[in-house]
Amino acid sequence: MHDHACDAIRAAEHALSRLAYEKASEHYELALRALALAPADERRRGHLLLALGDAFARASDVERTKATFQQAAAIARRLDDMEMLARAALGFC
Repeated sequence: MHDHACDAIRAAEHALSRLAYEKASEHYELALRALALAPADERRRGHLLLALGDAFARASDVERTKATFQQAAAIARRLDDMEMLARAALGFC
């Protein structure tokens, strides 16, 4: 994975550990943009979307939470990844 994506993921995880959910969301979005510059890795993108959806949920951003988990669910269906699909569905709760 691209170094910028890895750096952004680490920053997001650090922000989450400090309960800075909006900042974590920003970093996960940066990671997704960096990942888009690398060769396609739908599984990684799906997992990043799950993390981003969780950060949006913790920040009480309902609309973005729903949209993000929907994107993750679509990827999970394409990959036939039932665990990812279940995690995306649970994100709606």
